Amino acid sequence: MAGDELKSTTEHKPASVKVFNCPSCGAGVVLRAVGQSITAVCGSCAAIIDSSNENYKVLEKASKTGKRDQVIPLGQRGKFRGVVWEVIGYVERSDGSSVYTWSEYLLFNPIKGFRWLTEFDGHWNYVITTKSRPTEDNLGRRKVTYLSKDYYLFHTGLAKVIYVIGEFYWQVKQGETVQVEDYVSPPEILSSEKSNNEIVWSLGEYVSQSEVKSAFQISKPMPLQSGVAPNQPSTVTETANYAGKYWGMFLGILFLIQLASMFLSKNETVYSGQFTYSSTDTEKLKVSPQFELSHGMSNLEVSVSAPVQNNWVEIQSDLVNDDNGESEDFEQGIEYYFGYDSDGSWTEGSQNSSLVLSSIPSGKYHLNIEASGPALPILNPAITMDVVTPESAVAKNSYWQNGKLKAVEPVLNEKIEGIAKYYFENGQLNKEIAFRNGERNGKYTIYAEDGSVQQTGVHLNGQLNGNVKWYNSKGVVTRDVYYNNGVLVPNNSANASSLTLNVVIKRDVTTWSNFLWALFLISFFPILVLWRNRSFEMSRWSQSDFSPYYQHQEEN
Repeated sequence: MAGDELKSTTEHKPASVKVFNCPSCGAGVVLRAVGQSITAVCGSCAAIIDSSNENYKVLEKASKTGKRDQVIPLGQRGKFRGVVWEVIGYVERSDGSSVYTWSEYLLFNPIKGFRWLTEFDGHWNYVITTKSRPTEDNLGRRKVTYLSKDYYLFHTGLAKVIYVIGEFYWQVKQGETVQVEDYVSPPEILSSEKSNNEIVWSLGEYVSQSEVKSAFQISKPMPLQSGVAPNQPSTVTETANYAGKYWGMFLGILFLIQLASMFLSKNETVYSGQFTYSSTDTEKLKVSPQFELSHGMSNLEVSVSAPVQNNWVEIQSDLVNDDNGESEDFEQGIEYYFGYDSDGSWTEGSQNSSLVLSSIPSGKYHLNIEASGPALPILNPAITMDVVTPESAVAKNSYWQNGKLKAVEPVLNEKIEGIAKYYFENGQLNKEIAFRNGERNGKYTIYAEDGSVQQTGVHLNGQLNGNVKWYNSKGVVTRDVYYNNGVLVPNNSANASSLTLNVVIKRDVTTWSNFLWALFLISFFPILVLWRNRSFEMSRWSQSDFSPYYQHQEEN
């Protein structure tokens, strides 16, 4: 596409067809743009001829072997963009490394002048030389501005003529090399060609294969498309633009609805209370005082907090309607952990939990709460599990080899039931252990051989639970630890004898779940479209050294 900038179409002289004999081989050469073509290339010997005067001097003898497949033959006419064009010249070019080659077809119309059709990797562009020079901006990402539109640098390199045939409006030479720069703003590409201190700018627009094939009635197979062209329009760009526009509109409406909900919500506290669990409790179920919900149906926010540390508690609740006996059950969990590691202090979880119950009608209600988990103090087995040996139990005795009593176990229904006693070989009492239904349940005591108490504790369902104490010979406690379902609690002092749950119930509160779901639904399609569009753009720029998506390392 080298050559001087085209003059205004009103200055084009009427063209006529002329035939002359090639001064090199004598073959006939057809001129289709007489008076406007400067050079012509003989189709028989590939001689480049000066056609600007009647002497027809041979400027250069070049190779007539093309490296690519010329899809549109010289002289082929086609109606393209409402204008009848005739192909009068064909050029093949390569980059500086001769790895990439492309085709350029020179189009001519006696009124409109010259245009170009270019093809690379099956992608086509309709090109015209510009009448003004773009404004260059080398600050930050390189770009040029033409007719108030920005074009970003995509490629720089060399373009070399490797084959020519037909006639041209400049003195084309095989082997001619120019420095090129391509700037893109899909579906357009703005290119500069610099040679001999002259810069020529041209503007190309991406066109489809089908449009080219239909316009010029091409019957042979079109070149196969490969990859994404520098200025190929995204298949989803228009959809992305519409999606972004309507997404913004719906997002604004959604925020207005949420703001209105925040202002109109009453956030009225209808109940606030505490439930304390201690080791002296005989029942885990707690019942709140009655409270009333008025002003019609609304949502309820139930917030529970507990001072758990490196522990957790699970709360099962029932909201009971005292007017009709109906209930709604729900669960909440509270867990909070903290500590230190090589990265410093860390925390996980929270000492608070909230959930929202929707569409709760007016009426009088109460709350049933039952908590469970290792953060709760267990019921004191010393109080709740006094064990007595049943009168119907049969004593099962065993003896040491010296004949002294070793053990007395009360058996009922083939299981130990009651207080079992175990002895040293000298006949002194060693252990008293309570059993229920064959499992250790209740108090136990371990004695020293001198008869003093050595250890006391409690089993619950076969597991140590509560305080386990060791004594010296004078009956003084030397060690006191705490077990929870057979697990030693590391710091007994941290295991409180009670745990308090703070419960607050509010009606008609502002919620965000519906807002977030609506936001997800209206955002899913736009995000999908934008992701597809971005993937397309990344594919486009993957072949560029100036990609905004990739950083190319300089080769040493």
